Amino acid sequence: LLITFFSCPNFENVSLTKLQGRIILFAAIGGLFALMGYIVFFAIPIFIGGTILAQTLIEFIFSVKFITATKPFILLLLSQVLGIIVISMGSILRMNNKLNLLVYISFLTASLNIIGNILLIPSYDLAGAAFSSLFSFIIGFWLQYMWFKRNMPLLWEWERYFKFLISSVIMGSFIYVALPFIINIIVLVFTIIISAIIYLIVVFVLKGINLNELKCLKNMVSRGNH
Repeated sequence: LLITFFSCPNFENVSLTKLQGRIILFAAIGGLFALMGYIVFFAIPIFIGGTILAQTLIEFIFSVKFITATKPFILLLLSQVLGIIVISMGSILRMNNKLNLLVYISFLTASLNIIGNILLIPSYDLAGAAFSSLFSFIIGFWLQYMWFKRNMPLLWEWERYFKFLISSVIMGSFIYVALPFIINIIVLVFTIIISAIIYLIVVFVLKGINLNELKCLKNMVSRGNH
C-alpha cells in the first residue's frame, strides 16, 4: 500500500482540464498494463518452472530435511505472482483517486491473512501460512477486478498471456523430462539456463514478444538501476 501511495501519481488532483486529465490518466493506465505484460512474461515461467523444480531446489539449496516445505513453496510462488498483479491494479486505483478503496481492500486482505494464519498454522504449519497468503491475495484481486469491471475497461492482453502460458508449458515439459538427470547443483543451473532459452525461443516463434520490447524492458531495468 505504501509503495503504491508514494510511487503512483494521483492525476485526479492535477491542475488540468477534465479532458486533459483523463487523457493522461488513460495513457498512464495503458503504460501500467504494458508493464503488467512484462510481469506476466516473467511470472508464468517462474511459477511453472518453480513448481516442477520445487522439491529439487529445496533438496539442493537446503537439505532433504526441509522437503516438507515443497507445497508451501509452491503456494507462495503462486501468491507472489498474484500479489504483483494486485499491486499493479492497486496503482491504477491510486491514480483514479480511489485511495480509500485501496486502503479498505488492503485492510481486509491483511485481516484475512492474519486470521487465516491463526486458524491454519496450528494444524497445517507452513502450508497453512502459505495458503492463507494465497487466499488473501485472491480476495484482493477479486475485489479490485469487480471494481474495474463496473467502472473501467481492463486492458488485459489475454492472447499474449496465453502465448506466454504455452511457452511456459513447453519449457516445463523439458524440465520435467530432465528431472531424473539433475544430480547436482551444476546440472540444476544448466537445466534452468537451457529452460529459459527454450522459453524465449518459443515466445519469439509464437510472437508473444519481439526484440524491440526486450530492448524496451532492458532500458527500463537500466533506468531503474540509476
